[in-house]
Amino acid sequence: MDLSQAAPRPSTLRWPLRRHLPHWLLGLSLFIGAAIWSETLSGQSISPQAPIETIPTSDFSVLPFNVKGLPWPVAWGRDEALLTIGQRLAQMREQKREPSVVLLQEAFTPQAKQIGRQAGYRFRVSGPALRDQRAGDGKWYLGETEGTPLDSGLVVLSDYPVNRVIRAAFPAGSCAGFDCLAAKGALLVGLELPDGGKVDVLDTHLNSRAASHAPAAQSDAAFARESRFLARFVRLNHDPKVPLVMAGDFNMGERPKREAALLGGIRSLPGAHGTVREALSGLMGAGDSSLLQSADARMIHHRARDMQFMLDGASEAIRAVGADIPFGTEPDGSSLSDHLALTTYYRLSRS
Repeated sequence: MDLSQAAPRPSTLRWPLRRHLPHWLLGLSLFIGAAIWSETLSGQSISPQAPIETIPTSDFSVLPFNVKGLPWPVAWGRDEALLTIGQRLAQMREQKREPSVVLLQEAFTPQAKQIGRQAGYRFRVSGPALRDQRAGDGKWYLGETEGTPLDSGLVVLSDYPVNRVIRAAFPAGSCAGFDCLAAKGALLVGLELPDGGKVDVLDTHLNSRAASHAPAAQSDAAFARESRFLARFVRLNHDPKVPLVMAGDFNMGERPKREAALLGGIRSLPGAHGTVREALSGLMGAGDSSLLQSADARMIHHRARDMQFMLDGASEAIRAVGADIPFGTEPDGSSLSDHLALTTYYRLSRS
């Protein structure tokens, strides 16, 4: 069931760009180099994590994945990898190992948007398509003045029924650099679990640093604005009675200013109890040997981009009980995206 918004979704360019098209194309051409140079994984030295033999007993599982579904000419030759991602998820379904919920980022192209259908997910929800843009704000050569020719790239796929959807792009003036070309934001989905329980999941993608090609101070300021918006979005729209998993491409990295902005906002939310609980960090800190021995897991943890944060519900606590990496380093040392993807298994309990 496709629960995308009824409004027409953009596929390539939107025309008010006609007047500034040469400027936009110049910016986009620079973005090509940024995307390729800044986000490539040096996978040849990475040993993949072997699939877990036994899936942990859990109530649901979540897989966030930045699939690099970027349009030509920003990326090319991606259709085969995106097809493989969908096929692998479908194979996992046949083996009854599919993640309950998949949160995609950079699912911009038609092939990327078909992953959910191909993988057999009944419920498919798309994120915001547009962001308001202040006329004259920003630098045209960084794509900051041209509106959003791309949508958010956010997609939630679920085996469980969806009881509500709330989506929002980051507000005008919040982005920096080439990130302004997409309507990045937040997508919150309420899910009905098979045992009658409920959970909220949130998919997001925050402003990049080097790949945005904006000055570091400007991209970090944009990141802080988006982090504040994300915290407000959760306070206003998340039902604090139920647990929440916030996941996606947070683009935090090991940057103190970004850590303070993002983690400070999360720490202040209802259900956080004044702490930050991130699934992979918690499992590795608790001594999960399969993750500690996995170079893929260490890479995901070190990059601090693809993360999953947990908030308890008012009467139900949530905890991560295990993880697996279905989209890690391939046998030939390559990867299907410029991000690796980890499935986390969650248990709920009465608090």
